[in-house]
Amino acid sequence: MPTLFIRMLSQATRDDEGFRLRNEWLISEDDGSVRAKGATDLRGLEELIDPEVDWLHDPGNIVVILPGEHVLGVNCEVPGRSVGQIRRALPFVVEEFVATDIEGMHLASGPIRRGESIRCNLIDRALLDDWLECLGEVGLPPGHMVSEAELLPAEPGQVS
Repeated sequence: MPTLFIRMLSQATRDDEGFRLRNEWLISEDDGSVRAKGATDLRGLEELIDPEVDWLHDPGNIVVILPGEHVLGVNCEVPGRSVGQIRRALPFVVEEFVATDIEGMHLASGPIRRGESIRCNLIDRALLDDWLECLGEVGLPPGHMVSEAELLPAEPGQVS
């Protein structure tokens, strides 16, 4: 199945005519080849979508790449006897890394295992909700979201 990648270039803003959103997009085939790509606004992205195409109805085939400046990625140690305790304590531990109320942030974590560091990404909930609502209006609910910073090469002893 092909995969649609959408890279957000702006925040989703709403006016009288609907959402505005600058983005780049790319459709990748299973073999890694590029079927098509471009840069557009939300209307152009909506025109790109063919409602008859089955693979776009599966959110797993839609990947959104978020601007790295809006996503805070941290690794943290969280005390706890069980995975459930660690999961409940996680927001309080990462709260020290943000200058705003943790209630207004969306927190996504990697696997939680006792005694191991936990990888977390935080993003302003309102910003994320606007992007999701905007994509939902054009029929593109993403199955995956990733910060563009997570896509940088990571080689031992090097900085990207």
